[in-house]
Amino acid sequence: TVRDTLYAEDMTIRRPPTFRNRHALVALDGTPHEGMWEGRLGRSLEYGKVLDEDQTRYYINELLNYRVYQTSRNMNPYSSGEHAQLSQVFALLEAVKKDYGERVALITSMRVRDMLKKEKPRVYDEYVHDDRLYYNGLRSHSEYENYGLGVVAGCQFTGDRVIQRLAALDGHDIPERDGKGVGSSFGEIGDTYYKHESHASTAQAIFRLGRGEDVGGADIFVHTANIPDWIPIEGIVDKGEKIRIRRSNEREVMMALQDMEVSTTATIEDMVDCSDDTVRRHLDNEAIDGYVEKATDRGRTLWIDDGLEDANWWGEVPLPN
Repeated sequence: TVRDTLYAEDMTIRRPPTFRNRHALVALDGTPHEGMWEGRLGRSLEYGKVLDEDQTRYYINELLNYRVYQTSRNMNPYSSGEHAQLSQVFALLEAVKKDYGERVALITSMRVRDMLKKEKPRVYDEYVHDDRLYYNGLRSHSEYENYGLGVVAGCQFTGDRVIQRLAALDGHDIPERDGKGVGSSFGEIGDTYYKHESHASTAQAIFRLGRGEDVGGADIFVHTANIPDWIPIEGIVDKGEKIRIRRSNEREVMMALQDMEVSTTATIEDMVDCSDDTVRRHLDNEAIDGYVEKATDRGRTLWIDDGLEDANWWGEVPLPN
C-alpha cells in the first residue's frame, strides 16, 4: 500500500515511498492519472495502455457482458448525504426491482446508505439484498461478483478543497470551481483530478458486479452523470425526463380511485385531504403515465382506473431501455 500523505493541522506533506533495493516497479491501474502516480511515487514512469478504446468497449460489452444504464443527467453528489434525494433512490430501487423481479445490490456512499436504512427500513429491505460495498471502500472487493443486478446511487465528490489539495501536491494551483453540477469545471488541469476522484469512483462501483463465472454479466443502473466516457452506456434517460416522486396525497388519490373504479373529481376530493386542484393535478399525471383514463359525461369529468395497481408506489421512473 502506498501511503502518500501525512496530515497535520494546517498542512499536508507528501512522503513518497523509497522502494529501496527495487530494480523495477510495475503499477497497474484501471482508472489511472499518470501525473498523480508520478507525484505519489516521486519518479517518472513509462505509461502504456493494455487495451485501446475499441478493445475496452468490446471487453466491457462482450466479455464482461455488462449493460450499464444511466438514470440521471445530474451529478448527484452523495458523499455527505446533504444533497441526496432519498425518495428518488427509493423510487429507482422499486422500479428496478419491479422490472426484474428481484432485489438489487446497492452501492452508494456510507452516509446515504445509512440514511436510507433509517428512513424506511422495511421498504429498504424489500428492494435491497446486499449493501456491504460503498464509496471509499470499493477497490479490489469481490463481494458483488456473483450479482447480476445492481444500482449505483449518486457519485462520490469529496469537495473542492480535496481536488485543490491533490493538485497542489503535484505543483498545480487550481482555481475555484466555476459553476455547479455537471457543467462545473476546475479548469483543464483541475478537471483531471476531479474526474479521478469522482468519475473513477463510479467506475470502481460499476466493476464490482457480475464478474463471477456463474453470473455471466450484469445489468447496472447508475444514478449519476459522472461516468467515465470510456464506459459504454446501453441506455440513458431522455433529456428533460427525471424521476417523479409520488407524495403521500397523490397516493391517497390513487387509492381512492382504485376503491371507486370510476369517479368524479368532487367525489375523490371528499375522500382525501387535499384540494380540488390537487386532485386534478395528480389524476392528470396518472393519465399521462397511462394508469388513468379521463372521460366526459354530461359535462362532468370522469376518472377511470385503467391499471393503477401496476403503478409504482414511490414514483414514476423513466428507466432507459
